[in-house]
Amino acid sequence: MSSSDRPVKNAAGRYINVDFRKAAGYQHPPIKCSFNRRDVLLFANAIGCQKDELHFLYELHPDFAAFPTFPINLAFKQTDQDVFDFVARTVTGHVPGCPPFDAQRSVDGERGIEILRPIPVSSDGLDLEVRSKVIGVYDKGKSCVRRRTGEARD
Repeated sequence: MSSSDRPVKNAAGRYINVDFRKAAGYQHPPIKCSFNRRDVLLFANAIGCQKDELHFLYELHPDFAAFPTFPINLAFKQTDQDVFDFVARTVTGHVPGCPPFDAQRSVDGERGIEILRPIPVSSDGLDLEVRSKVIGVYDKGKSCVRRRTGEARD
């Protein structure tokens, strides 16, 4: 990014040389992802599932299932089977019309999920990827809000 491309703010803190309209519709490169039963179990434990939710915590339970919000983490996990740098995975690369994204200074304001079919407990036999695109960027004075949508698909 050249110095003339750097985002500049006026005295009120608003961006003056950033065109957020360029960002709308920008599609991020697809992200390959995979997961196994252990990942599903770790997620359920990490979010605090209790004994009354045993079907999320015990892989031999007859109704064993992935917790409904499990797919949200797939874009971060990707295909790794070990720990990873969450902050590095949060960096989305350059989005046209937007200032550089700083994961260290960001706030995750909202997430939602629409489940279109049952979530498998493993990605075995699937060729999963997450596709996301920017649906809006809003100037909030000293910061901006970037909204995007994502889909996990086989």
